[in-house]
Amino acid sequence: MPPVKSCPPWQRAVILQSSVICGVIIFGILYWARSIIIPIAMALFFSYVLAPVVKFLSRRGVGHALSVVLTVAVATSLFLGTSFVITRQVTSLTSSLTKNTDQLKAKIAKARYAIAGDNAFLQGTFDDIERTIMGGVREARTPSDETTVVVGASRPRWMSSLDLVIGPITEAFGMAAFSFILVIFILLAQADLKDRLLRLVGDGAVSNTTRALDDATTRLSQYLLAQLMLNISFGLVIAFSVWCLGLQYALLWGFIAALLRYVPYLGTWIGVVLPVAFSFATTSDDELWQPIAVLVVYAVLELLCGNVIEPFLYGSKLGVSEVAQLISAAFWSFLWGPIGLILSGPISTCLVVLGRHSTRFRFLEILLGTEPPLPPEVALFQRLMSGDADDALRVIEKNTTEAPLEVFDTLIYPALVQAKAAMHSGEFTPEQLQTVIATTREVITDTIANQDQPGTDPTDPADPIGRNRLLIIPARDTADQLALDTLAGLLEFKKWKIDTLSVDTLAAELVERVNEFKPDVVCIGSLPPSGLVQVRYLCKRLRQHNKDVRILVGRWGDVANSDSFAELIAVGATAVEVKMTETLTKLASWRPLVEAEVKVEKKSQEPPLIGTGAAQVTNVVS
Repeated sequence: MPPVKSCPPWQRAVILQSSVICGVIIFGILYWARSIIIPIAMALFFSYVLAPVVKFLSRRGVGHALSVVLTVAVATSLFLGTSFVITRQVTSLTSSLTKNTDQLKAKIAKARYAIAGDNAFLQGTFDDIERTIMGGVREARTPSDETTVVVGASRPRWMSSLDLVIGPITEAFGMAAFSFILVIFILLAQADLKDRLLRLVGDGAVSNTTRALDDATTRLSQYLLAQLMLNISFGLVIAFSVWCLGLQYALLWGFIAALLRYVPYLGTWIGVVLPVAFSFATTSDDELWQPIAVLVVYAVLELLCGNVIEPFLYGSKLGVSEVAQLISAAFWSFLWGPIGLILSGPISTCLVVLGRHSTRFRFLEILLGTEPPLPPEVALFQRLMSGDADDALRVIEKNTTEAPLEVFDTLIYPALVQAKAAMHSGEFTPEQLQTVIATTREVITDTIANQDQPGTDPTDPADPIGRNRLLIIPARDTADQLALDTLAGLLEFKKWKIDTLSVDTLAAELVERVNEFKPDVVCIGSLPPSGLVQVRYLCKRLRQHNKDVRILVGRWGDVANSDSFAELIAVGATAVEVKMTETLTKLASWRPLVEAEVKVEKKSQEPPLIGTGAAQVTNVVS
């Protein structure tokens, strides 16, 4: 990981205090000024949704202003028509509930008896449900000796009711009108607003900022439009399905399903409660299949959209993590109520796009996005450092490619290199390094077991060429020893006879072991950043005692110092490899050559046949 610049404690305290104060101020503005901010947010949302339609009409020869007017007019007509239909459905539903009062009471009584029994708490819960649905008031009246009389100016009851209705309606109408007008002006002045934003955040890099803005706005507009179309289609399919099942007010249930689907993960399941409850309350005991069928329809459609259609439409380019979506839904619903709950998904997506294309807000993508916050090798190093072998294996499995052996070069060895570098820089103690190595050994054992390498079983029959002798030598420490043990585990047992030296082997013992084992190939393993001096010494010492043996140096992960490998070749190394996969390939390519040399050597040691020229010369000499 790149080094993090440290700052004095007082500076960190000032930064933290400033961040907290700014956060509190922003939170207060979002809450207390929501009557202004909500219409602006709605206008921005609809302008992003309608922008691709406006662009499509403009490219077909329709003027920009006329394209905006036509698009907004059609969208407004659809909105007003939908509002009219849904309003009539709600009115009819209210009337239906009033007419079916006795049936609803009977259903509640049966449910109370089946669930609550004689439990007082559950009985009270059902009383609350009945009062909420039926509007009944069952308050216990306690006698009182004193009666309080309040004298005031008389006011008609209808005026009080009118105040309760007109206030929210007026506020909602004003916010809708403001959003409608703002959408028109945003679409008309889209180019001018983009220029102003470019001037604000461009920092002189006009070309890069323009490219980032165009990419962000295009992707975001296409995403929000696709999301709107998918949710509308979802609502229409729900409405048609429940209508086919005979459930009344199908358009209302479809509208609720489409609207609540903006709520991440929970919206569909919240939307299914009302139609299932209405179906259960209005059907007879012989038709209980209807609420079950409604629930199945919702579940099937949600699984289809979430696992098939959405990945196809959205991909993972604008993804928001699951935890971030749920926290965002809770946050914005607390600030702005139901509208905030519906807008939480689009707002989170906008914040992720902003963080992806602006270095100042990169933290937003890290906190909210689905991209891995750490590179795979750093994530594996963190798991190894904490001793979590199971989580480390999950990181390896998640990043395993079609060539499974590459995981050693891309993940495992880079993590070991980071651990060694941390110890040499003083961040690690030797004990912490040993913990990392022990955890890594456990992970490597499981990884090799999952590789299903052929020929690693000692009971397998011997290879026709024979088993070549391989001596592996760690250059300096236990990390090098672990890397070589990994190499030994990946080699086929029927092809190689392996002898492993320990880290504590002395130079004299090394020469003695070489004379006893007579290896065909010697492999010296070393992980950076240390050990290069020891590798040079071992190559030189081995070459002095055996000029014919092949010496392969595995300097795994040391790509940056490849220029210094010529020195190793000069002192006796036959080849130097920086990847485990290349090391295995090199050993496989040497096997036929080593076997040919062994055959020549054996043939030269055989006594000459009688009658040959060599035998006659031998007789003359004797």
